[in-house]
Amino acid sequence: MAPEGQLLRTRVAAQSRSLVLLDGLDDARDPDSESLSVLIAGEGGLARAGLGALLDAQPQMAAAGFAASEEEAVAMAVELHPDVLLVDVTQSATEADGIDAVQLTRRLLADPETASVSVLIVGASEHDDEILSALRAGAIGFLSRDTSPGELVDGVRAVAAGEAALSASGLRRLISELASQPDLRLPSPEQLEELTARELEVVALVAAGV
Repeated sequence: MAPEGQLLRTRVAAQSRSLVLLDGLDDARDPDSESLSVLIAGEGGLARAGLGALLDAQPQMAAAGFAASEEEAVAMAVELHPDVLLVDVTQSATEADGIDAVQLTRRLLADPETASVSVLIVGASEHDDEILSALRAGAIGFLSRDTSPGELVDGVRAVAAGEAALSASGLRRLISELASQPDLRLPSPEQLEELTARELEVVALVAAGV
């Protein structure tokens, strides 16, 4: 974890001006020391194959497997122990066979066998409640489906390194949402206890005027 009192830093990926990485999370894994394994979950076979080809083409990165459902993703995470779970949300979880990325994240992080997996969600939209739900569940990154290939690769490397990855528009929406809440800069102890680590990071950025 970052040393006590160390300010969270916001940096923009070199390859893009729209992907925001928030430093300050657990940096236990070194993504440059060995090949990153990524489990890809999503309903669309072509989308999964495309994501796999993109990641396999990157240095020190490989698609460990492909899951077409929530149950399959959980089972493969237990078997393969990937560094990152990339969830491609192409339809609502209420539709037939839809993957509920939030529920999937909670299940993985609640299981000691898969709790170390970093979750990056590529969502169909960037609604405030969708992003907040993903972060509360424990996902480290949330990107929109119009994210460029370079941004997606940067996001995978970021979450594997213990950084939070959000698109710039998603971060702005989160800050706007949190800033609209009363007493944001001076939350009560009770309010702080209700916030997750991810939300506290965003609050710290807002308070710092980022």
